[in-house]
Amino acid sequence: MSEALNFAGAATRARVVASALALGRSLDWWSLALLVLALFSLLGLPLPHLPKIALLLSTIAAAVQKIFALRVAFDEALFRQWADKWDATASQHIADASLVADLAELDQTLVCCGLIKHADTNAGKNVRDLDQRLRGAMGLLKSQGLAFVVQLATFMCAVIMLTCAAN
Repeated sequence: MSEALNFAGAATRARVVASALALGRSLDWWSLALLVLALFSLLGLPLPHLPKIALLLSTIAAAVQKIFALRVAFDEALFRQWADKWDATASQHIADASLVADLAELDQTLVCCGLIKHADTNAGKNVRDLDQRLRGAMGLLKSQGLAFVVQLATFMCAVIMLTCAAN
């Protein structure tokens, strides 16, 4: 029964982190809106030198944000899938299932797809546990948020510079 509780707890943790990672989609949409405004301003308006630089930096920050957004979306889908699988495993009391085996299988799949360099998962040794993966995914979300904050700050600097230049 403890294995079933282990699966139920893992499913809950994975589902909570997946829900948090879903916030990355909102950041991505806001980032896209700012990117469109920055590109429109860069391409359609005659701008002084400094606001142009700020808008270019905002565009670069948007690209960095998008890279993190893709990783966050990938992890969100992965954790949701795990949560569903582990909920089913816990409710059916499957005896031969193992969290470590699931994580090791994922690492091997990521190696085969070229998404990570190597995974030493021989007999379940050196497999990152679920909590390490959850912390890593939340770190990606924080990095995405930081890239968005940089994008917003540089965009607002450009707006402030244009406002001051107009006065």
